[in-house]
Amino acid sequence: MKKYIMLFIIFVLFVELNVFAETKKIVQDSDGKFIEAVFNEQGIIEKLKGTISEYSVEKMNIKVEKETIKIHMESSGDGCYNIEIKNHREYLTLTKIFTANKVFNSRDNLIYNIYFNDNDEYFIKDDFITVSRTDKKTHVSDSSDSYLPKLKYEDNTCIQFFGKTMPEEDIGSRKYVYSDDMKNIVCSLIMPGDVWEEYMTATVFDFKSDNKAVNVINYIILYNYDYQLGVMFFPILLGLNESDTKFIDTEITADSYLTEGNTKYLPERLRNTEPGTPWCEGKPGDGIGSIITLKGNKEFSTLIISNGFDSAKKQNYTNNNRVKEIRITNLNNKKNLLTTELPDSPQPFEIKLPFSSDYVQIEILSVYKGEKYEDTCLNYILAK
Repeated sequence: MKKYIMLFIIFVLFVELNVFAETKKIVQDSDGKFIEAVFNEQGIIEKLKGTISEYSVEKMNIKVEKETIKIHMESSGDGCYNIEIKNHREYLTLTKIFTANKVFNSRDNLIYNIYFNDNDEYFIKDDFITVSRTDKKTHVSDSSDSYLPKLKYEDNTCIQFFGKTMPEEDIGSRKYVYSDDMKNIVCSLIMPGDVWEEYMTATVFDFKSDNKAVNVINYIILYNYDYQLGVMFFPILLGLNESDTKFIDTEITADSYLTEGNTKYLPERLRNTEPGTPWCEGKPGDGIGSIITLKGNKEFSTLIISNGFDSAKKQNYTNNNRVKEIRITNLNNKKNLLTTELPDSPQPFEIKLPFSSDYVQIEILSVYKGEKYEDTCLNYILAK
C-alpha cells in the first residue's frame, strides 16, 4: 500500500510541476522541418528541440529558477560557457561565465545589463549596442560582447550586418523579409558581388508575450540556440513592426551647404536617416549663426536630431564639428522659442518643444570642435 501511495504522490507532483508546461512549434521551413519549444507558465522557453535548413544548432540546457534563468552551452565557437539571466522586470542582468577548452583559454566573467522600456528613445540596449525606436536601427559603441544584433528594420525587412558598414559592402549579412502579418519570412544571404541570395523560406508561429522581460529572455535563448534564429524573431518579439512612429513630412532648407568636388551636402539630406548622408554648413569658420528651417505638412511638437557626420568611418564624426547649442524658434509666433544643448553623439536625441508649429527655425549657437575640419554637420532632423 505504501508503495502505491508513494507512486501516487510522485505522479501528482509530476502533474503539478508540468501542468503549465506547453510545447509549441515556433518555426518551420519549406521542407517541413521545424523547431519547437517548451514554455513554462511565464511563457519562458525551457527547452528547444529540432532543426531547420541552413541553421547550425548549438547544444544547450535551460533551467528556469524563479527570477533567474541558467543556460549551459555544451559547445560553441566562443568556447563553452554558462549564462545566468536575472530578471529585474525593467532590465536584465546577464552574466556570461567562460570555461576553458582545447581551443579557448578561460576569460573573466562578462556581466552587464540589458534595458528595455516603453519610451520614445530605444527598444532595447546594453553597454555596447542601442536599438533606436526613432530610426529602428542599431547604434554601436562596441559590439564585441553584446547579445543584441546590429541591424536596420524598415518596411517589413530586417537586415543584420556584421561589420562596421551596412550592406551591400558587408559580405555575410543576412536579410529577413517578413509578410505583412509577420507569419512568413524569406531569408537571404549577401554574397560576393553585392548580390542577395535566398537560402530559406520559413513560417513562424506567434509566442510573443505581453511581458517585455519574457520576450527579451526568449530572444537571448533563441540567439544562443542559433544566432540567426534569434535575429529572425527579434523584430517580432521586440515589436519593431508594431511601433512605427509616424513622422511628419517636412521641407528642410538651410542658408548654406558645403560642396566638396562632386559632393553637395544639401539640407534635404537631413530627411535621410541613413549614415553617411549628412548636411554640412558651407559658411566660413565654424558655421555659428547658420540657419535651418523646417516646414511641415501639419503641426509638430517634437524634433529628433542625430548629430554630426555619422558614417562607417568613425573619424568623419570626430574630424568635423558637431552642433552643441541651438535655438528653435516658432516662425508662426516668434515669442515661442527654446534654447537647448545637443549631446555630442550621433544617437537620436529627442527634443520636446514647448509649443506646436508647422514652421520652425533652428539656429546654431555653438559647436563641438572637430579635430581636423571647421565644417559643422548634422545627420538628420525628424519631426512628429
